[in-house]
Amino acid sequence: LKMTHHPLQTFISLLILTNVIHKTIARDPKIKILDFDADTVTKSVSLRTNSLFSFEGDNANTATVTSSTSEGYAGPEIYGAFVDSSEEGKWCASKQVHGGLKVHWSENKGRKGDTMSGLFLFSKKDFLNGADGKDEVVTMDESSAVNVMMASAEDGVVSRSSFSFVFGDDKGYHISDPISSDSFRAGYPFTFHPMSLDYRDYDPTVNADEVGEAGDAKDPSFEGINFVGFRIDVTRGAGTFKPVNFGVKLFTVHAVPSSSSANSGTGKKTTIRLQGEQVMEGFGATVAFGITRLLNNKHVDVLANLLFKDLNLDILRIR
Repeated sequence: LKMTHHPLQTFISLLILTNVIHKTIARDPKIKILDFDADTVTKSVSLRTNSLFSFEGDNANTATVTSSTSEGYAGPEIYGAFVDSSEEGKWCASKQVHGGLKVHWSENKGRKGDTMSGLFLFSKKDFLNGADGKDEVVTMDESSAVNVMMASAEDGVVSRSSFSFVFGDDKGYHISDPISSDSFRAGYPFTFHPMSLDYRDYDPTVNADEVGEAGDAKDPSFEGINFVGFRIDVTRGAGTFKPVNFGVKLFTVHAVPSSSSANSGTGKKTTIRLQGEQVMEGFGATVAFGITRLLNNKHVDVLANLLFKDLNLDILRIR
């Protein structure tokens, strides 16, 4: 059986398929909601005493690092909390060369076995690419990624050091099981997918031996993300004659804002993220076979409007 198609039918079929592909891709774009670089810290900020995390509504000015506390700082506000068993360490926000967002002991400070714990959180109100909007529901899925670059934790100077991912969603706050510093190489970025980690219920507003209180194992919803950040924990080793600067130099989070879904008539561009690295912005198509029939039709404007309007194309190539 031989089937034949009118060239214009083939052309229209290709456009319909293109439209389906376009909407499928656009439904789940990944964007960068947070991009912290410690070199944006213009003036170091520190906490020298045990302190609690506090945040009471969008208008509360309880951030530890702001343009007011660090003159000239233009990065996202940082909400901090700190626990130090030695009472000789400090929570710091500094440039990369000094360890970034870190916990710190100076030389001959802290005894073997002493511990420090520092919490660093970023609020949704400072999310990037429009994800800070009040009507924007930020979610994470299997392809969402977090990129981190750590400062060094020298063997002997610390006997234990770890990084835990922390975030708030519509179920509350969650903290991941600790990622040991043995799992990454200081000074080199490492990437993890938040949905691949195990979590516990977390209350960041109370302190014990560490910042916050971790409860039972709990599955987050990963919907309605309102805070993202991390907690770092260290235990002092025998080499107390050396300083400790264990921290995060770079911290980037990719997620999914709901209003970035395809919506004809909005004029928004599609964003496609490949493996968390390459970004393609915009959407186009190429058409061939029978296009002259359309262009020579006396109703070309009406037909073109019917064919192309809902595609939300940035460019259409005609061969």
